[in-house]
Amino acid sequence: MYVMYVMWMIAFLASVSSKPTGTGTDVVTEILSAISGREELRRVADYLNLSRDQLVKEMPLFSPDGTKLSYTFFAPTSFAFMLQTPQDTVDPFLVDANLRLRVLTRHFARQGVSSNDLARLDTLVMADSSVAAITRTADIKTLINGAEIQAGSLSSSFVAVYIVDRVFIVGNEVNDAISAHFQNNPATIIGFPFPLPEMLPPSVVPDTIAIAEPSVSALPLTVGGFSSVSPDDIDVQDVARFVTTSLSASPALVLVSVDKAEKQIAAGVNYRLQLKFNSQLESEESTLIVCQVAVFDQPWTSTRQISSSKCNPSLSTTSMEI
Repeated sequence: MYVMYVMWMIAFLASVSSKPTGTGTDVVTEILSAISGREELRRVADYLNLSRDQLVKEMPLFSPDGTKLSYTFFAPTSFAFMLQTPQDTVDPFLVDANLRLRVLTRHFARQGVSSNDLARLDTLVMADSSVAAITRTADIKTLINGAEIQAGSLSSSFVAVYIVDRVFIVGNEVNDAISAHFQNNPATIIGFPFPLPEMLPPSVVPDTIAIAEPSVSALPLTVGGFSSVSPDDIDVQDVARFVTTSLSASPALVLVSVDKAEKQIAAGVNYRLQLKFNSQLESEESTLIVCQVAVFDQPWTSTRQISSSKCNPSLSTTSMEI
């Protein structure tokens, strides 16, 4: 009898000791640890910090009975946020806490998802109960809700993190948040599309940052000029394919290469591309055509148009809008 009692006590104490008494971490801390040093994820890191309290409450790391819980987070790049939100106004994810929390939650799944899972799943239920579609392209890329998932994960003990190139935005929620902000705050000064250090929690601000008061003459911030980018960038290649299709009415064109690419952020993205095509002009043999093309892209309004095009030899459609 005594032996049985001792064995029962050992089993009981083992079960109690296996339950957490305080991990000193939370879901946001786990993600920030996993993405530490990734500059392309700085913007989503700032947003996670701003919504930390709500996210920690919504996604605990342990259930009430002490069971360890796992999550997956699809982290949009800063460039994805920049492409899908207006850049000449307030940052909607900074001024609208409800929008920020809603969109961030939409990027969580309440389960651990491995690379093998992504290779076989067709759908995934997200933390907001929406169902995300998982698809695969012919060149073996995996997409979730149309966003390309970078290969590999940045996992922590509780959270698997995958980098994606789009933000899961629904309908007009971004524009609605901006409009509501200006209705409620008509005196807002425009010019700070990114979170400023003084607006972030102390834990986010590096000690080396010197915060200076912006002068009125410096507002609003001016949009930068054109910058050279890699012709192999995903968005550049996508725009090049759009141009190929748009200019191919007569004659049919085959994209040979993107020789040069420049990009400017201005309430959307302006692209300047030098493209090389193969084509058969009327009765002639296959001809090499070089085109200088300007394209305006504004993803949040589904706008993409050719601003101008100049080709040598010329095409029948040298300047057009789509």
